[in-house]
Amino acid sequence: MYSLSLILCLSGIPAVLGLNQSHLFDVKQYKNVDIIKRDVAIIGGGATGTYAAIGLHDMNKTVVVVERDSAMGGHTRSYKIPGTNSALDFGVRAYNDLEVARKFFARLDIPVVKTTYVHPKTEYLDLNTGDTVLNQLSLPNFTRYRNELEKYPYLEYSLDLPEEVPEDLLMPFGDFVEKHSLEDVVYHLYFATQGMGDLLQQPTFYVFKYFSQQFLDGLRVGVYITERHNNYEIYENAQRELGGDVLASSQVIASERPTNGSDMNLVVKTPGGIKLIQASKLLITIPPVIDNMYPFDLNDNEMSLFQQFQNTGWYVSLVNNTGLPDGITVQSANAKSPYNLPVLPDVYILQPTSTKGVFLVKYGSEVTLPDEFVKRDIRERVTKLSMTMNNDSREPDVEILAYQSHAPFSLSVSPEAIRDGFYRNLTALQGKRNTWYTGNTWMSPHSAAMWNFTEALLPRIMED
Repeated sequence: MYSLSLILCLSGIPAVLGLNQSHLFDVKQYKNVDIIKRDVAIIGGGATGTYAAIGLHDMNKTVVVVERDSAMGGHTRSYKIPGTNSALDFGVRAYNDLEVARKFFARLDIPVVKTTYVHPKTEYLDLNTGDTVLNQLSLPNFTRYRNELEKYPYLEYSLDLPEEVPEDLLMPFGDFVEKHSLEDVVYHLYFATQGMGDLLQQPTFYVFKYFSQQFLDGLRVGVYITERHNNYEIYENAQRELGGDVLASSQVIASERPTNGSDMNLVVKTPGGIKLIQASKLLITIPPVIDNMYPFDLNDNEMSLFQQFQNTGWYVSLVNNTGLPDGITVQSANAKSPYNLPVLPDVYILQPTSTKGVFLVKYGSEVTLPDEFVKRDIRERVTKLSMTMNNDSREPDVEILAYQSHAPFSLSVSPEAIRDGFYRNLTALQGKRNTWYTGNTWMSPHSAAMWNFTEALLPRIMED
């Protein structure tokens, strides 16, 4: 286990916070107002943390949500256009047609509308040269891909793999493509699974989890979007309902998670000072990479699992003053790489928004990159593209209006670890030490699928 001294050091919290380090979990060291007693403490206020908090409230359970950011929302962000009542979604933008999603929108009084996918007219360009790499593409036929996917129905709702994992699931996806003659879908699939890093090297298991049956159904029958084009309403309404049960701009810096079934203690740094949470259950919804998990009193088994995760980076932004033609969609392509896939780090795509001159830019990397590096690279690549397309030596004053990092994204482990039962051992952690887990690592990166997983998990959390 990590020592308490190391946890405090890594958290940037000196041991002289007015609390004796050896008595950090002693209630006598705290004022009554700084002790929070709840049925469930939820770590993370993104899609699954918010869903769980509302669901547990509806089960008449008391909760507290600890959220590192200044507000709930996770990967969902909306930019309020100055001087208007309008917003631009630049994080999560659509939701698969699952009953759990429809009910959640209704529960939070969010009107939604069904929309179908329309493949826009797109320029497929090398962003470094401005050269056209591909001509206009239409959406390919995914029948052969679907036929392979349907062989593994258990992937749709869980991480439950058979004891003898099929070799096709462990195979690098590039090899799987060649084996099953799926070359014609690779370029489109790459952009449908943005954030996965090097798609061709990913075990096929992860590709199937991302580009799932639900995802394919969304392409065929449509998806839901919010009627007011403001996905952040979900979290605004939820946070308004939860009120003081949300500790924003806060993080756990130390914890005690007993093995004997007694309540756990979480020491939390908040803008209002250090708080002590005493909870019967803990629900962790943040990505379980080791850097996130070290404050949670890990035992050797937990540490051995979480430290195996690797992750990619995915970043989204809204930019203006680009000098690009209005309405143009530009998708990155590389004439020298297999299937013309971009070489990361790179911009995936530039898409026009409903606000003239403002573009949505999505950017990917194989590892987490510093935000300032990503922002600078986005500006430089958009600037270069604009100058090339316009044959103009003058640099546009590209402005980033809004930005969000989704890193750490797309957590994965090696094929050998999967074969040796990693996910069987990971799912066995559910309920151990009164701790439960949800989020995209446990299901897929799609909100509706994660809500479905969390909905099934809530009764299990409270059954004891």
